[in-house]
Amino acid sequence: DGVANQCSYVLAHDFYNQSFTVLLEPSVLEKSGRHSRKITLIFEDQLLEVDILDASVRIGRNITTALPAQIGDTVVYRETDVLTIQSFKGFKLTCSLQYHMCSFDLSGWYFGKTAGILGTMNNEVYDDYMTSDHRYASSKEQFINSWKLPECDGDVQSINQTVNFYAASNEVSQLCESFYRQKHSYFASCFPIVDATPFFEMCLDLGQNMVNKTDDPSNNGACTSALAYMEACSLEDMPLRVPDSCIHCKLINGSYVPEGAFVPMKEVDEIPQTSDVVFLVEAKLCNENITTSKSIKALIQSLHKELQELNITDNRYSVLTFGGMSPFDRPRSIIVNDNVFVTHEYIEPFFNHIATAEGSNDDIFDAIIVASKLVFRP
Repeated sequence: DGVANQCSYVLAHDFYNQSFTVLLEPSVLEKSGRHSRKITLIFEDQLLEVDILDASVRIGRNITTALPAQIGDTVVYRETDVLTIQSFKGFKLTCSLQYHMCSFDLSGWYFGKTAGILGTMNNEVYDDYMTSDHRYASSKEQFINSWKLPECDGDVQSINQTVNFYAASNEVSQLCESFYRQKHSYFASCFPIVDATPFFEMCLDLGQNMVNKTDDPSNNGACTSALAYMEACSLEDMPLRVPDSCIHCKLINGSYVPEGAFVPMKEVDEIPQTSDVVFLVEAKLCNENITTSKSIKALIQSLHKELQELNITDNRYSVLTFGGMSPFDRPRSIIVNDNVFVTHEYIEPFFNHIATAEGSNDDIFDAIIVASKLVFRP
């Protein structure tokens, strides 16, 4: 809805213990300046903003955000392109930053205690369209508009699916048809269980009106609907695989290749002279103040110099930690200002973010496995 609707909406709220509030709020994309949406999670007297189109995370009003982070009983961390906000109080927000999709999970302790656009979570269908003033909505528009915050006067309008159907490009239409209408679809086994019609309509709408389209073929809106359908089927114990058309690798030259494709490097000039280096740091007291006590800065500069001398010039560095106390107890990648890898000049804050303690987990092999799953350049 972009410029036409700059309202904020309540997605979910704990009306019993006030332990969390999830809002959908207006946002502006940093690169393009276009209007977008962000998810705001309020908990532990803190505010956390996730702009899934910008793939950015902000804790409070801080200019710099470093992950993983511990906020009271809540842990915030990111694994590859999946951001997780998990609380010991029983709520969990998971966002796929690549496919622009979030899910919000609640434990059974919240049964019948929540309300908002996401529903009442009491296993009853009749009151899922309960408005904020405890009335039964006669339409989806009335229901959603009832959950907007008071400072906004604009109303959400229904999408004209017929217009989307005829306005969609041939590429988008064929892709959506292949997902939800064809018998040999990746999702065909789930069609009898989860109605694909709403997801087909979502596919056409996002494919046609995606705000933050890029050259990445998987960032076309249609793949977002595909991941949403996979999530719905997973809740019905029907696991599905991601369609091949939604998986691409970005090469150094900026082009994209589909999953399983081979790219021959015939000329010496075509072979990337690059390296992606990951430091594994055990977050125990022996590594306290690691940047000074272990001369990390000098080590990185020396390593970078040797790589340069070998004509390996385009180098990135990352840090993964494990073995400390939460949130550094499990192998987790350090993220600073939404960056997993940076050049050697900017790696020091990654080490400075590590809080050391005597944790019980010291399995370096587990850390190596997690490090191997980072998104390296092909």
